[in-house]
Amino acid sequence: MRVLDAGCGSGILAIAAAKLGASGVLAVDIDPDCVRITRENAAANGVKHVVRSMLVEADDRGAFAGGRRDIIVANIVASTIIDLAAAFTTALAPEGKLIASGIIGERQREVCDALQTVGLRVEDVRAVGEWCCVEAVPLPAAAR
Repeated sequence: MRVLDAGCGSGILAIAAAKLGASGVLAVDIDPDCVRITRENAAANGVKHVVRSMLVEADDRGAFAGGRRDIIVANIVASTIIDLAAAFTTALAPEGKLIASGIIGERQREVCDALQTVGLRVEDVRAVGEWCCVEAVPLPAAAR
């Protein structure tokens, strides 16, 4: 399983993916401190051989290149998920899944609409308090 952690922060989702058996995890962030901390945390957790951390520019969609991912996790704000929706679609394997969280409840519909606009089908939305998590999968090419 190949995983992309978009907006890796401390690397906790990337590390969890590696610990759960992912064969390769790319963790990207726009903050150099997050990239450094993710590397340090991956090493401390014995998964530095699986987790690759990379600094990207805010508008660098090329960070999502390098092959399709089976799972994309993005625990980032709604506006960034919306901005990256098309890039997520391009980076996601045909049978893959996007798990987007960190979405304030009042923006959940907006995020779902943006994902559907770029060819993803929302499978599930979960809420805890005011925060939401959206799971989406690619529509078959014929359905787009």
